[in-house]
Amino acid sequence: MDKNDKDIRKEIEELEKLIEDVKKQNAEEKKQLKSEQKKSQQGVIRINLALEYSTNLAINVIVGFLVNFILFFVIIKGLKMAIAVNDLIYVVFALVFTLFETLMKQYMLKKHIKLVLYSSGLIFFLFNLIFLYAADFTLPNFEFSDPFYPLVFVAIFQFSRMIFKQLYLVSIKILAKKFRKSTVK
Repeated sequence: MDKNDKDIRKEIEELEKLIEDVKKQNAEEKKQLKSEQKKSQQGVIRINLALEYSTNLAINVIVGFLVNFILFFVIIKGLKMAIAVNDLIYVVFALVFTLFETLMKQYMLKKHIKLVLYSSGLIFFLFNLIFLYAADFTLPNFEFSDPFYPLVFVAIFQFSRMIFKQLYLVSIKILAKKFRKSTVK
């Protein structure tokens, strides 16, 4: 019996050593995997259109401005929703709107995340609507043709941006698959 106890203890000690070796090996593999992921992500600019265009604030503002300007110009000018003395007003309009939207989103997501979640993001629709009505009343060289056009514009604008984001995400997935296939070969 004494020999059986010693054998069992010896086997338990060996199993404990094996478990420690496996834990060490697992920890080393995790470290190696993390370092490989960091190396592969260096120099890559990621653009996330779900909430922000990029994690980099400058890129986020620039891409946001470009998307907003294009959509503002196409929707307002194409549907003749407003009267503008000069087309350059759309550049100023899009720039101010982009800065307003960026600051407002950062503030709301940091200070009032529950409100954003409970409203399912519709609070941003309300803020955009308030901005457009304020712009309609304050900008001397810009005026919506009808009092309901800011509401219509915000609805079309939000919907257009959602479609744009989805098309962008689909195209990025397709490009990523093609890139993976070309690097594997």
